[in-house]
Amino acid sequence: MAARSRYFAAIDELRTIGAKIFWHDEIWANKNEERRFVWTDGTTGTGRMRRRKRLAISALLSESGFHKETIDIFECDENHSMDPRHFLGWIDRTASLLREELGPDVKIVLIIDNATWHNQLTEETTPPKRAWRKELIVQWLVNHKISVPVKATKAELLVLAFDNLPPKRYVVDEVAKKYNVHILRLPVKHCMLNAIELAWAGLKNYVRDKNVNFSFNDVRNLAYQWMTSLSATTAMGYINETRKIEDMFKKSDRFTEEIEDQLIDEDEDVDSMTEEMDD
Repeated sequence: MAARSRYFAAIDELRTIGAKIFWHDEIWANKNEERRFVWTDGTTGTGRMRRRKRLAISALLSESGFHKETIDIFECDENHSMDPRHFLGWIDRTASLLREELGPDVKIVLIIDNATWHNQLTEETTPPKRAWRKELIVQWLVNHKISVPVKATKAELLVLAFDNLPPKRYVVDEVAKKYNVHILRLPVKHCMLNAIELAWAGLKNYVRDKNVNFSFNDVRNLAYQWMTSLSATTAMGYINETRKIEDMFKKSDRFTEEIEDQLIDEDEDVDSMTEEMDD
């Protein structure tokens, strides 16, 4: 609930100051889904899909629709579809293009989720690992200007390191910061607050309806065609639906706090009565 509260405070402030907000997400194959966003380059002519190569899409959605110039459609294998290097390259190109496009004075914000490749820490803020040798932990402490006790054990050094961890800084954020582009992360496991999630259903349905050849090129073209033709009106509909979900969470969180306060008051009253009876 605290993470949601911080997120809502941040996004409400961004809306108040007129920031240009983009929702980001990636979509790819799920090996265990029956109806899945997967198209393989099949050559059987029967339309059966093989679980080898697949397509993934990375994109931004704003009130104007999908940002056409930064749509990233690429092939991936069945094990995964994204890695930090690919994503960082995309973030660098995207942040640079958005800043050039929108000018120096507009506050630009990319809302992303907590995928592992989004949350890679900078080298300076990466904590030591328990599997490290003692010498490496000592070096980490020295690098962070933390005094190292002479006779400390490895366990004691780890405690010392974790007690003095620097604030987290993410590689993605640092790349975007070069162009004065800001990153806002969704609360963990809150994909329903991502407006672009609503768009994916329309994309999937469109491609399934139009795809007859089951080839990478056809699917790539169909996906790009659907995204680039999405109207601002439809995009705003997705965003407004997401804002309704935000409001539902805000109301439920306030209600939960009120109930908790009432329960605490009742517990205190019971404790007071018990003390009086004991006296």
